[in-house]
Amino acid sequence: MTRRHAVRGVFAAATIALGALASTPLMGQTPTTNTNGFVVGRTADGQPDFQGTWLFFDTIPFEAPGGTRLRKRPGDTVAGENDAARRAAPETPNPFYGEAAQRGKKSNQKAMVVDPPDGHVPVKTAAVDANDRLTDFFYDSYANIPSGTRCITRGIPGSMFGSAIDNAIQIVQGPEYFSVVHEFLHETRVIPLNGRPHLPQTIRLWTGDSRGHWEGNTLVIDTTNYNNKGSVTNHGGTGYLQGIRQSEALHVVERFTLVSHDTLNYQVTVDDPNVYERPWTVSRTLQRDDTYRMFEYACHEGNFRFMTITLGGGRLRDRGATTDAVASESRKAAEDAARQK
Repeated sequence: MTRRHAVRGVFAAATIALGALASTPLMGQTPTTNTNGFVVGRTADGQPDFQGTWLFFDTIPFEAPGGTRLRKRPGDTVAGENDAARRAAPETPNPFYGEAAQRGKKSNQKAMVVDPPDGHVPVKTAAVDANDRLTDFFYDSYANIPSGTRCITRGIPGSMFGSAIDNAIQIVQGPEYFSVVHEFLHETRVIPLNGRPHLPQTIRLWTGDSRGHWEGNTLVIDTTNYNNKGSVTNHGGTGYLQGIRQSEALHVVERFTLVSHDTLNYQVTVDDPNVYERPWTVSRTLQRDDTYRMFEYACHEGNFRFMTITLGGGRLRDRGATTDAVASESRKAAEDAARQK
């Protein structure tokens, strides 16, 4: 099974459309200096130059250990209580999904969530209950399956929280636009910087509608106009929060700040009053590695007939098939799909 494939036209298209511009200042323009004495380079049109490939493989848990919120189903544990034991346990990285274990950088940061100060997402009980219901009926409809599992999107800012694999972005800048190419799940964000307003409220998108502006050396991206189908917590590291649906009230503000040639700080605040008790903030650091090769993550809805196998297994279960029988039929379906590739 091959997980990665050759890079395809998305990178070339983004580069051609936006243009990779030189990082030297314009004639007469003085480079901006950060408080630590680092001089921030400029693109040819005067933007702080963030272009390059940035990685976020690290050991930071999403939430701090020791949470008190429980899942409802028997056997579920307190959020984060097993994190330390799991990180300390010896692990043999899966050859396809062990990239984070191999590349992960040690960090003393207790959690990606830095606000609230206890490191826990202030999610509403009703949102957890609603997600539990979808999980309980996972096999009944494609609509009950999270968008990340369906290979649609891991969401914004979910794509920046990291996963077991492909924790890389490529930044490409051009006049009036800032582009972020995500290795996982094969998404490219093209963010206008020219002051245009957000789309009309009647237009709703999986990853919202983003608009950016500069505040000194910090790029601020404001995103609204989300639909209510996606999720900002769309990866396994979020534990019981995985797949909790966003609402149309979701408002996200991201901040990218270059603090050295090889260090890019990322901070994002999530505000969705229908899902969370209050806004919450994630902060993390990205490291430049222009030797890292980004590949297309060839995942699309229905890949390897995932939906057919999953929903078909549910129908077998409805007819009283045993767990072993459902697993056997699913394996056969997967093998048939692989042979047809």
